[in-house]
Amino acid sequence: MIMKGKKLIVAGLLLAFILAVLAVPEVYAKNYNPGVLPPHSEVLGKTYGEWGDIWWNWAVEPPSATNPMFDETGSDCDVDQSGHIWFLAGVWNGGSVERTCTVPPGKFIFFPLVNTFFAAEGDERAKANAFIDKVSILECSIDGVPLQNLSSYRAESPDGGFVLTVPPDSLFTEFGAPAGDYAPAVSDGYWVMLAPLPVGQHVIYFRGLVGDPAAPDFETEVTYNLTIVPPGKRK
Repeated sequence: MIMKGKKLIVAGLLLAFILAVLAVPEVYAKNYNPGVLPPHSEVLGKTYGEWGDIWWNWAVEPPSATNPMFDETGSDCDVDQSGHIWFLAGVWNGGSVERTCTVPPGKFIFFPLVNTFFAAEGDERAKANAFIDKVSILECSIDGVPLQNLSSYRAESPDGGFVLTVPPDSLFTEFGAPAGDYAPAVSDGYWVMLAPLPVGQHVIYFRGLVGDPAAPDFETEVTYNLTIVPPGKRK
């Protein structure tokens, strides 16, 4: 009776395990990229699209002199970084760049392969969607390992859009936009959210192209050489 009882317990545990596996949402079961958060997941209670909106507010805040999108070396990698999410930038107006920077441990890393936004112009979502609909090339690799199924990582602002805040002495005020809040704003693009990387050296590469590859409307190509430092070691 004791052995039979143990067999029943083992069988019950096995059944529970099988049911648990079957209950895993499809998006997690088909995560082709270990270490990358699935495109329909949430991090700290926010979706990819919501983090994309937050990324844009981060990206427009610094002036061009210290803006990570204009950074040619990685010296501005830590500008306005805070919290548990570390943002990486593409290249303003497109182009190629290689950056080297240091990242604290335990940070999720979020970046666009290619993205856009429109604010307070009317038909914001249609305009953003139309631009991203023309994306023809997406590439991304982490430490030399290409990511798969990148077309599933498209995300846009939730219904209603978001508020884009343009502070004084920011990137957009340099271009003549008055400081203030712009709403509705809508972003769209292809994004990657990485789980925290282990301490050490890592290389993140990404490329996005919009339009005909022979004569693209927009193209960006970025390589980040990251050093994840042990706690207490970052200068």
